[in-house]
Amino acid sequence: MISVSLRTAEAPTGAKPGSITAIDDHTEGKNMSNIIKLNPNLNLPIDRILVGMQANWSAETKWVDRDGLPIPQTPKLVLGMRTFLRRWLEKKPLDIIEHPLPNIDELNASVPKPWPIGLSGQEEPPYALYYAVHFCDPATGALYTFVNKTYGSKIAYERLEEQVAVTRALRGANVFPVVLLDQVPMKTVNFGMKSRPNFNVIEFKVPPGHGGESDGQLLPRASSPQLSGPTGAAATRPSPASSTAPASASPVPEIQAPSTLDQMTPAKPVTVGEIIKDELPHWA
Repeated sequence: MISVSLRTAEAPTGAKPGSITAIDDHTEGKNMSNIIKLNPNLNLPIDRILVGMQANWSAETKWVDRDGLPIPQTPKLVLGMRTFLRRWLEKKPLDIIEHPLPNIDELNASVPKPWPIGLSGQEEPPYALYYAVHFCDPATGALYTFVNKTYGSKIAYERLEEQVAVTRALRGANVFPVVLLDQVPMKTVNFGMKSRPNFNVIEFKVPPGHGGESDGQLLPRASSPQLSGPTGAAATRPSPASSTAPASASPVPEIQAPSTLDQMTPAKPVTVGEIIKDELPHWA
């Protein structure tokens, strides 16, 4: 058991700003589960929040990367989700990622005031709950991480979490959501209708090998191209007479490799009989 004492200029357990620390004497607080954990077979670092490029959203720019360039509006495969606590010290993030997270109210109460001044011009608690979603573009392999603490981001995260939880309860733990990066209206108390980010789930996919015998891979392996034609002694150099192809020869058709999503199996739809654990009569 580690006793944690926080001061304004110090990080818990002596961690330095910019690092990730784990606190052992947890109390269950306002926590959400890590419903989709990053698969270790992806060989991605799981001890830090930001993996790949940072994805940002605002009502003005919509979905852009850290350089302000638009993120292609193609289907994205969600690889992981997590919540964590973050405090900014000396302009560097101090993250607590181990679950269950400590009680954020008790954590903030242990930090002496004055607290940092936020965008509202008022003091804000030093620790805040953040929401992170890791996703990739299956067509290019580009990896992104969306991180934010706003109320709109909270709603987007929880809506996606609910859909994944329900689908996994019905279809098994090895289904992954395919989403379109979107934005939807959100009613606010003081500012009327505003926009918020949204992960629009268009389908769920089952990686190869997860329907039965698993090969331990989250994404399918690319198949090696196969060349047809004679081999061995039959594969001789063509004679000069046959080296010139007729002018009317048809071009060799280009072989299109199947996309990553095409190689993943769609999750089987849930039937009414499965939901009520009974079959409907034939006349229904």
